[in-house]
Amino acid sequence: MISTYGLVYLVFSLAVGSGQQSAVAQRAKNTAESPAKANQALEPSKVSPKPTSDAKNLLPRILFEKTVCDLGDVGQGTKNTCEFKFTNTGSADGGLKIGKIKRTCGCTVFELDRKEYAPGQKGTIRVSYIAGKATALRQKHIYVPSNDKDNPNVKLTIKARVVQLIEATPQKFQLSLRKESAGIPDIRLTSKDGRPFSIKGFKSTNNGIVTDFDPNVSAPEFVLHPKVDVEKLKTGSRGYIEIQLTHPQCPSVRIPYEILAEFKATPGSIIVMNTKPQEVVTREITVVSNYDEDFEVESTSSKNGYIKVLSREKAEKAYKFKVQVTPPSVNKRSLFSDTFYVGIKGKDKLAIACRGFYSRHPTDAKKPDKSNKGPVKFKAEPQVVKIRNAEPERPLIKEVWVYGSDNEDFQIESTDSQKGTIQLLSQKKLGNRYKLKLKITPPPTKYRLKIFSDVLYVNIRSNKTKDQTIKLPITCRGSYSRRPRK
Repeated sequence: MISTYGLVYLVFSLAVGSGQQSAVAQRAKNTAESPAKANQALEPSKVSPKPTSDAKNLLPRILFEKTVCDLGDVGQGTKNTCEFKFTNTGSADGGLKIGKIKRTCGCTVFELDRKEYAPGQKGTIRVSYIAGKATALRQKHIYVPSNDKDNPNVKLTIKARVVQLIEATPQKFQLSLRKESAGIPDIRLTSKDGRPFSIKGFKSTNNGIVTDFDPNVSAPEFVLHPKVDVEKLKTGSRGYIEIQLTHPQCPSVRIPYEILAEFKATPGSIIVMNTKPQEVVTREITVVSNYDEDFEVESTSSKNGYIKVLSREKAEKAYKFKVQVTPPSVNKRSLFSDTFYVGIKGKDKLAIACRGFYSRHPTDAKKPDKSNKGPVKFKAEPQVVKIRNAEPERPLIKEVWVYGSDNEDFQIESTDSQKGTIQLLSQKKLGNRYKLKLKITPPPTKYRLKIFSDVLYVNIRSNKTKDQTIKLPITCRGSYSRRPRK
């Protein structure tokens, strides 16, 4: 006899088995009804591929073997080359295109075979670096643009240390006109890298210095015994010697020299600072012989007439001058110059340069003693005269009214133009006011200067200010036309 629990278990098992059979039958039915959909889901060509890291390789990619080229020690003025090799590591349709290569200075020259490179194709950028004369560590750059989105602008660096591979001793020297062969020393040339070289040529300023050498001899060191033509040296105060060599890293060596002048002035030049026009300045100058010889001064002169000798005193093998410098009137410049000549018997004239710099306010008109302050106020109408589309040196006529407050009577004594571009043509008194007729002449200008300005000071005296003069400023501002005439 079946128990109650057994009966319940039997019923549950039959129910679960029937449900599973129904689910299997339903799946089979769905598969049979849509075979096209099932085949489409199983076809590999119809499945969308997932993005992978290899997709980037479809684009052009530029890869350099190196981006820094260290040339090491290079000689002065030499041409040195280096190569930057690269590869287009992209694939498929990743064609590499090189843009316009840029450089940081004219001392680097580059060469590129082509502008476009197929995937896997290699290329080379050849760079030539021309070293300068100064000995120093140098670093130059060139920039290579391309259509590589990950690296669109590659910076390439060229490093070099410019050195003097041929050492010249002395590096500079001074010549004396009173010594035999001007006292020129022997010149020693030494190869610092031990490489032998030959001397190809020898030249000097005015061909005043010559030497003997054999261009067929090669050695790591030479000693030259130059000779001097003193008469040719008298044409200048300094010069140089240039020696041509066969050393691959040092094509030439230049040695400067100075010639000890016969006479020296102390100070060597006259400098006048913060001066004003016609404000006299005195200076003392001493002229001596560099060769400890006696001499005689015959005359003195000034090139522009700004320098005048006040006194001259002869000392032992020297002369002392007390000179007076009179700065000229300001002519739209902030400085002036002159040359003081000392004529020495039997010798060339000794030239002493003079340079002067005006103060920021060279004229008193810029700093009036009296301003428009006091019991009476004066006004100008217009207070600012404006000019547009002016042309240089083409005069313009303008009218200005000047009047005082409280109907106070006054007189205009004079007018002063700060820069000289404003001129008073006439003045007419009408009651307690004045009508001024002004002539304004725009100064000459260059194309870069577009504006000009000036100030006219009107000196006024009234019954209430009999003991003082009031300066009334009238400003003029002008702009030039677009193409001012020369």
